[in-house]
Order: sequence, then structure tokens, then C-alpha cells
Amino acid sequence: MATASAVFPRHVPATRARARRKPSLRKFPFENFILFGLALAFYIVIANFLVFRMHYMIDDAYARTDNAFDVLYTSDPHLGGIGFFWPPLPSFLQLPFLAFNGVWPALVGHGFAGSIEAAAFSAGTAVVINSGLRWAGVVRAMRWVFCLIWVVNPMTIIYAAQGMSEAMFVFFFTASILVFLRWSENRRTSLLPLLGVLAGGGCLCRNEAFAVAFLLGVGVTVQTVRNGGRWREVETELLLYALPAVFVTMLWIGSMAIIMHDPIYWLHANGIGSPSQAAASVPAAGPAIAHPIAPPDPNAGTNRLSAYGLIRFDTYREAATFILGHSLALFPAVVLFIGLVGARLLIKAKRVSGIVLLVLGASIPALDIFIIRGGLAPDIRYQIAIIPFTFLMAIYVLRSLGGRRGAILSTLTALGMVPALAVSTLLTAQTLSNPALAPQEAPLYAALVAGKNVPQATGQRNKIDIGAEVTPKILALDKDTGRILCDSTTCFPVILNAPNPKQFIVTSDEVFEGAAGQPQVYGVEYFLVPPPTGQAAYDRLNVLYPTLWKDGAGFSQLVGSVTGDPMGEWRLYRITGPTGRG
Repeated sequence: MATASAVFPRHVPATRARARRKPSLRKFPFENFILFGLALAFYIVIANFLVFRMHYMIDDAYARTDNAFDVLYTSDPHLGGIGFFWPPLPSFLQLPFLAFNGVWPALVGHGFAGSIEAAAFSAGTAVVINSGLRWAGVVRAMRWVFCLIWVVNPMTIIYAAQGMSEAMFVFFFTASILVFLRWSENRRTSLLPLLGVLAGGGCLCRNEAFAVAFLLGVGVTVQTVRNGGRWREVETELLLYALPAVFVTMLWIGSMAIIMHDPIYWLHANGIGSPSQAAASVPAAGPAIAHPIAPPDPNAGTNRLSAYGLIRFDTYREAATFILGHSLALFPAVVLFIGLVGARLLIKAKRVSGIVLLVLGASIPALDIFIIRGGLAPDIRYQIAIIPFTFLMAIYVLRSLGGRRGAILSTLTALGMVPALAVSTLLTAQTLSNPALAPQEAPLYAALVAGKNVPQATGQRNKIDIGAEVTPKILALDKDTGRILCDSTTCFPVILNAPNPKQFIVTSDEVFEGAAGQPQVYGVEYFLVPPPTGQAAYDRLNVLYPTLWKDGAGFSQLVGSVTGDPMGEWRLYRITGPTGRG
């Protein structure tokens, strides 16, 4: 006789079920969270010391704060005021900090909003390196040694305190290449859109990142083909990478095409790269440019220094000698690690990712060699990518030793790498103390050795101190608080230190060109103009009215002049008649 039985599900207490649904605390990235917090705190303390105590900030960093400031606080605040000469992300991400300018004026007046941003991205890069080393199978103690070497590298420290593009670019450069290496191994499709976003983010920080983004796309294609993928699979994986990258990049390129009617405006804005076009260039979006004219390297061969401090070479050989010399002087360990990667490619299979890694690392110096023939600043910071590239090669080599299964071998090899990285870090410090190799960083070293701040030790003042000195003098000449027009390419330190920035018409204002041509129609009472020499020769007012600084160009009267800016004497002219450009 058949019998039937019923099986009832076992009752699970609700408390146990809820406990299973709760995320495990073990999944929370405590290590990376702590590492980020410690690195961020360290960099903020250093930034505070450099900016407020040492009076050290590279002028380009202060100019990027001005780009963000134009979006919020000028007489014509709008998002297009971020400017289109430089990639916009370093300035754009300062906006949340600048919104608190009323609480802490140093965020604008001392450009400290940029310092906070740079410190956060530099700390983020330390987290990326730690994650890569953990993926490579290195034990925690050794990972933290690597991260410590990265964090205390003098180049990393300086640019973690500067609101420029270096810290952000290094983050995207390191993270995108590491994601590519991981995707090459595990082929997780979800990593490709992330890779595209990271590559696109790099393009919003530095022009050289376009080469990295393109080569990553080539690497995705080659890796997919090498893995036996058919053309449909190649197409799919390439689109998964390329569409996010193109979308992110078009936030900048597309905006230039719509607003400036020129998607490559950044290639020739304000005469940069093509000085003969300066008179025809209209900086309608207000890029603020500041670069000290540094002496060229006397050992670099034939060169020519432009008004913007750009250096040129006549041959590729001279250009390569200059760029590769800077790279090796900045971090000599790169040679050793290139050798290790080369040995790994000879010994083991699956070489595509390693070859792509080497190509990506070489792309920045190669592009700089090409660019410097047309003109590039002789600053060693343009070769900063050589440092994270070395760490990425170390991660690649350590991963090839077996990953988590070869933890002991990976850790012992990592231990052997530490002296090379540490010695190179010391050599970085030595290189940055050399004015011929590092004209922007050497003044800080000279001041630290002398126990003084940078102006006291070297006589060099940054735009923060210059703006704080000359702005009250300029405003004292404007006794009726009339509207002043000036080109923010040169006058941005004045704008950032003015109690009422809406008193000025600046380059990002939509009426700037009209007001420069017909000031009386637009209610402008004064023109503020620097001497038409050097970089200031490209000031928009000097381009429009070549004799304005000298004699008022026949339509204005000199109110007074202000000294104290190394760029030269500022002159304030009252508009007394039509300019003749109506």
C-alpha cells in the first residue's frame, strides 16, 4: 500500500534569516578606508604647511581655482565660465569647496580648495596601488611599505598640495591601467565600462591622456582577438569600453564644439602652440593661464623659449634627450622594472597585457617628445607618470609570480623591490632640488634648506601673494567703484582677491568681447591692463589696443599705475571716449 508523506520546510528563525541577509563586515574595505584617511590627513597637513607657511603654490594651480571661481562668483556666473583652454575636471571638482568660500575665504584667496582636491586624489592613488598589490598576492605589511614609499615620494607630496592636474591624472592613469590588467586576466565584462569611465576621466584632466585612452582601446581589441574572440565579440567588448570613454570625453570636447564652435579650441587658444594666431584668438570662455618663464636646461641642446615659457627643439633627437633625461632623473628605477617586465614576457605566456602595459607607459614620454618640438614648458612635472608606471610594472611582475597562490614568492620579490623604489625616491628628491631640471620645485627645496619661506629664500612670489599686494592698490585707484574690465588670463590674482568680484568684467563673461569693443555701451568705466611684454602681450586688451598701456590708445586717460607684480606695472585707464571698434 502506497503511503504519502509531506515534507515541510524547516522553520528558520527570523533573526537568523535577517542575520544572513545583513552584509558581512568583512566585506567592508577597512584597510583601504584607513589607508585613504591616513594619506589624506598627511597630504592636508603638508598642503597647509606649503601654502600658508612656505608661501609655495605653482601659479597654474591658482589659475585653475580662478576657472572654478568664474562659475560661481563673477558678474556673469555660468558653467561655461570653467574655461576651455585646460581640461576642465580639476577646476570643476573645486566647485563644491568654493561654495564654502564665505565660511573659509582661504579656499579661494589661497587656492586651498585645489589643495584639498589634489590631496584626495593622491590618497586615492595610494588606495589603488594597495588594491593592485593585494591582487598580486603581496601580504599586507609589504603592501603598506610600498604605499608608504609612494606617499612620501617628494613629487607625490608636492603635487598633492597643488590644485593642478597632476594628482588627478596620476589617479586615472594608475586606476585605468590596473583595471585593464585585471580585465586581461579574468575577462570580467563589467570591468570594461569602468575602464572606459576611468580613461575618459583622465582625458578631462590632461591632454596626454587621450593617447592613453586610445591605446587602451587598442589593447582591448588585441586582447580579445588574442583570446580567440570573433568579430562580434571584438565589436561588443570594444564598444563596452569605448562608449563610456567617448561619452565622458565629449563632456569637454562636445561643450567646446557647441560653445566655442571649435572642438579643438584647446589646441590653439590664446596663441598657445601657434603664436601667430594670438591676435585672432578670442578667449571667450576665459582660460586663465599662468606660467613662470623658467630658464631652459643648458645641457638640452638647441632650444627656443617663448613668451609663455615654452621650450622648443629642432630635432627629435634633442627632444628625446630632454624628455627621457627628465624621466630617468625623476625615477631611475623605471629602467630596472622595464627589465623585469621584459624578462617576464620572455619566460611566460599571455604576453599581450604586459606589452600593452609597456606601450602605455611609453606613450606619455613619446607624446611629450612630439609636442616639445612645437613648444612645451620645460617642467619635470610633465614626466610625473613615470613614477606610477614603475609601480604598475611592479604589480604586474608580482602578479605573474602566482597571485594569491604564490603569496610567499610575491612577498619575497616585493621585498627585493623595496630598495630600488626607496633609492629612486631619494633620487627624486635630489632631482627636484636642481633648478635646471625642476624650475618649479627647486625653490621649495632651497627654502626648506634655508629655513625660510620661498619668497624670503629665493625672492620668488606666487600669484597668491602678488594678488594680495596689488589688488588693494588697484581698487584704491577706482574711487567711484566703477566697473573694471580686464582679461582674466593675466588679472585673475586681482579677481580672486577682490572683495567684490562682480565689480569686474572678466574673460568668461558673455559680454566681455562687446564690452572690450564698446565699454561705454556696457557700463564699463575702466580698463585694467598689464605691460604688453612676454606673456602679457597676449592679454586681450593688449591685442585689441596695442598702444593702450603706453598712452591710452586715444580713448582713455591714465588714472594710476600699480607696481609689485613681476609681470610688470599694471595701469588703470578711465574710458573717456569711443574706442573706434563699434
